[in-house]
Amino acid sequence: MPKRRRRRRVALNWGPILFLASVANITAGLFFSPLTAIRKVRVVGASPSDQARIQTILDDERGKPAVQVSPRLVETRALEASEVRTAQFGRNLFGHAELTISLRRPVATVNGAPGMAMDPTGNLFSTKADLSALPSVYPPQGDDWKLECALVGTWARGRMAELSESLKTTFQNDALTLHDDPSSGVFFTIGDRVRVILGDWSDLQVKLRTLRGLLSKDGELLNESSEINLTAPDHPTRIKRTDTP
Repeated sequence: MPKRRRRRRVALNWGPILFLASVANITAGLFFSPLTAIRKVRVVGASPSDQARIQTILDDERGKPAVQVSPRLVETRALEASEVRTAQFGRNLFGHAELTISLRRPVATVNGAPGMAMDPTGNLFSTKADLSALPSVYPPQGDDWKLECALVGTWARGRMAELSESLKTTFQNDALTLHDDPSSGVFFTIGDRVRVILGDWSDLQVKLRTLRGLLSKDGELLNESSEINLTAPDHPTRIKRTDTP
């Protein structure tokens, strides 16, 4: 009768097994432990008018263990307001979190669309900030100026933003309106005194330098003119006001 083979016993290496079990136990503890729950959140950079919305977002995360809170989800919800340019959310295992927000900087308003502003790159966004001191941009005729339509428009928003910033540094205390008209080209008005015609967008900075040069030579130029034409910046022309001596 053949002899039965004895099974060879293999000794288990309990070290790695116990280590992995400990890691799994700690991970599960962090994931479910109320000790790591978000209790205090610091908000940096949010506009006063947006505080209620931001607090609603954060209230949804308070009380959750830190590991269960998704920074990307919080950031995505914060970015739903068009005036928010960036959002960054961080949290630790001690119940503390911070949401840092940066806002778009308005350089102009959009005529006919209350509360709509333009940032330095030409992006349009809604805001409750005071925009009364900014230049007012008149979009090309025929565009639908609901916000959702304006965001996908094809007009020269970036150039309008650039022009707005340049003009505001020169005419800090004047009301400015900017126009990009398909028939008459680009022009702007300074208060109710004078219209300045730029023509097309070419040589924009050259035209603005020409205007500054004219103003430095003649301090009464704006008061005595009804129109200044810079279409050809090397040969600027003007129309004198009829109500000046």
